[in-house]
Amino acid sequence: MKVIVLFLVLLLVFLLAYPLISSYEFFLEIPFSNWSSLLWNPEAELFGFRTALTGSILLVLFALPLSLLMGWIISLQLVDNRKSWINPISIAILEVWVSLPSVIIGVWALIKVVPMVREFSGTGYSLITATIGLSIFIMPICALLFYRSYLSHLNQFGGLESSFEMSALSRSELFIKSQPTAVIGTINYIFCRIFGETMIVLMLSGNSLQIPGNIFEGMRTLTATIALEMSYASDMHETALFALSTVAIVLILVVLLAQYKRLINV
Repeated sequence: MKVIVLFLVLLLVFLLAYPLISSYEFFLEIPFSNWSSLLWNPEAELFGFRTALTGSILLVLFALPLSLLMGWIISLQLVDNRKSWINPISIAILEVWVSLPSVIIGVWALIKVVPMVREFSGTGYSLITATIGLSIFIMPICALLFYRSYLSHLNQFGGLESSFEMSALSRSELFIKSQPTAVIGTINYIFCRIFGETMIVLMLSGNSLQIPGNIFEGMRTLTATIALEMSYASDMHETALFALSTVAIVLILVVLLAQYKRLINV
């Protein structure tokens, strides 16, 4: 068992370090003013990360709260109906939903969501479309995580909730205070899933190298840029894509460490 754990730790370290090792030349040769700009044109040796990074951050800011909200509402329904015959069926459906490849959700969104968004403005391939598709993809795992955490919460505070007939808002506040580890852990997991998702973003965001002026305009994320260009990139262009990976990893680690520090102080 110790050998397996050691192997997994070394594998994780290698996976995290490989992009940095592959991109150190980029950070040594390309000035900060270049790769911190908005201009991404590798043929002209312009490697501005800020446009793609802004796209990733915007997607997280829109999709994360929506996914958490939908997941929390569904988890409350599952808890309230946990003794009903339909509850096991609902959980089974969510578990199947979780196992669906993201491309299936992407195709569904192409058929249903893109035309709906197009009626309001633009081409339909936009920040809001990617947000909706990604939230629908993430929501079931979020609901299941909250549901299982809430069952543990009920063992301690179920009687209190029943006695005072607490509202959904009060129940939410009590759950957050009683299960901070579960809440922060779920938020961290959903953040990483949204930030790292590629297929749905590729299919729905429009992949425009721009900072969207509104939710109906297209955008591109860090992961989408890497997926689109890695197949034909070479020399410094390829190294720049590894540098993008490094930036993504560093940003994720900073967020996770900040949340971990917050958890320790709870």
